[in-house]
Amino acid sequence: MALIKCPECGKEISDKAPACIHCGYPLSLLNNEKAKSTTVEKQSNTEVKSDQKEYSFKIINCNGSNAKMIITLKNKFHYSLEDAKVAILNLPLVISIKENITEIKKLAQEFTDAGIEYEVFEGENKLEFNLVMKDKVAKYTSQSNYYSNFRKCPSCGRTTENPELSFCPNCSVPFVRVSKKQEASMNVQVPTTEEKKIPKCPKCGATAIATINRGYSIVWGFLGSGKPVNVCQVCGHKFKPGT
Repeated sequence: MALIKCPECGKEISDKAPACIHCGYPLSLLNNEKAKSTTVEKQSNTEVKSDQKEYSFKIINCNGSNAKMIITLKNKFHYSLEDAKVAILNLPLVISIKENITEIKKLAQEFTDAGIEYEVFEGENKLEFNLVMKDKVAKYTSQSNYYSNFRKCPSCGRTTENPELSFCPNCSVPFVRVSKKQEASMNVQVPTTEEKKIPKCPKCGATAIATINRGYSIVWGFLGSGKPVNVCQVCGHKFKPGT
């Protein structure tokens, strides 16, 4: 037996009593209200759980928002701090989450505001939310007049202007975009028009390029033989002149 307060007079009575001994309030009404409240709460929880589905985010590039991505991995996806730091250095990263579509859209908006490049999927179907950046600071920093054409390796410091070069050829770490202020502090020399005409390897960015004629191939025979082809003297990558 436990003592409870009567909702009518506020005095203590036994929870087993059919009615309040002080004012006569029937306790059966109180029990019915509790039962209804419990039923509504259970139904609400069931509806929330039934609305949850498996979604996955493909994080392509943090674009300087590494801290935001680390915090999200810790709080939302239950990564440890060390695992989160390692994860953002090995992009692209695919992370799964079981949530309802409203929360998924909120998380997508947070990524959009931070300037994080991502894709979101429900199963194998790619979702399109058509979100716009709401955070003014992130919106400003994402504009082309803020960033230079250079990107920098956060590990070894190597810079590149090649848009097709995503990973540093020295340490295989993803390049991050460099602001014009950072570019000025690094004393990065912007290539002149004549320097831009010098062919570069689209794979590693090296300028040590040799042009040779394509010879006879067992696979292709004489098809395409005699045509010039560029060969990178650093990584051996072959590519067509002018690409």
